[in-house]
Amino acid sequence: MTFMIARRTAWVVLAALVFAAPGFAADAPPTPEAIRTQAQACADAMLKGDLETFANFTHPKLIELMGGRQKFIDAIKLGNAEMKAQKSAITGFNTGAPEGVVKGGNDLFAVVPMTLTVTQRDTKISHEGYLVAVSSDGGTKWTFITGDERAKLKLILPNLPDDLKLPTPPAKAAEKPAEKK
Repeated sequence: MTFMIARRTAWVVLAALVFAAPGFAADAPPTPEAIRTQAQACADAMLKGDLETFANFTHPKLIELMGGRQKFIDAIKLGNAEMKAQKSAITGFNTGAPEGVVKGGNDLFAVVPMTLTVTQRDTKISHEGYLVAVSSDGGTKWTFITGDERAKLKLILPNLPDDLKLPTPPAKAAEKPAEKK
């Protein structure tokens, strides 16, 4: 009889752990690598010209301010066409892991370092900057907006916490390729 009670207790404990596990996972803070992975997926979509996916990773308030999803996508297409006409292209877009996550209102925020490389004719221009990552679901899904001045960001992200450290991006660096002999 004692064996049966112990066995039932073990099953109850096991079931409780299995059903409680998703709750524990939801309370776990998002890892910097998980945020970086989503930021890089956003960057990769931009590089590949997958504007539907890129729009999925773009903060919805920015899309709304641009007149909706289709107008946002059309604006990106127009920008890409103008770059192509000027013989320039985005050739690299790499993201790093954020240093931490800060809560603002019901949202989570992180600063994701990024390097954008544009090639124009024979010149590569690298721009160091950052994306502001925002999650409204506790860190499962992240959307991004290019970092800029805090005052401008506050217009789009009213919950942007004052203690979120926004870096001052360094100047653009241009390099010409070595002459071919």
